[in-house]
Amino acid sequence: MRPTILFLDTNILLDMPRLEEYRLQNRAVTLVVIPEVMRELRGLSRAPQRGQAGSALLAIAPLDMLAQRRAGPSGILLGKSGVTVRILAGNPTDGITTDRQLVLRAGPEQRRNPGAMVAVVTKDWGVAEIARAEKVKSVLIRGNACSSELERGVAEHDSSLDIDI
Repeated sequence: MRPTILFLDTNILLDMPRLEEYRLQNRAVTLVVIPEVMRELRGLSRAPQRGQAGSALLAIAPLDMLAQRRAGPSGILLGKSGVTVRILAGNPTDGITTDRQLVLRAGPEQRRNPGAMVAVVTKDWGVAEIARAEKVKSVLIRGNACSSELERGVAEHDSSLDIDI
């Protein structure tokens, strides 16, 4: 199977805050988290009235620890899980939504790694539509994100075509 590079939306990390849950059978997986998603998770962790503070805290804590470590351009391998995490540096971009940033960052990654399956993973139809417009693959999870749904979505969209949405 091809290497898999997944750009995670905030809503996916809220449902699956434990990074080891992203292991997929017979695949080398790289999870990419952009600064805008980190900012959203921090904000949600400080807003208990929205009911997502616990999940946001579970997600942001390991991501912050990984962001502090010195990592090469390929990211940090999580033990023997086969999952690599890459947290993109920089400050969130003002004026461009997180949804658009996910897609805009996945596009160049797709061009740099033509042999890999690069996709944005989200539960948001709007993000999937932005991805479609930009010719970037998206894995749209319906309902609660979990390992089996992620596995199904990745397998469904894994082809050598430029786009198969």
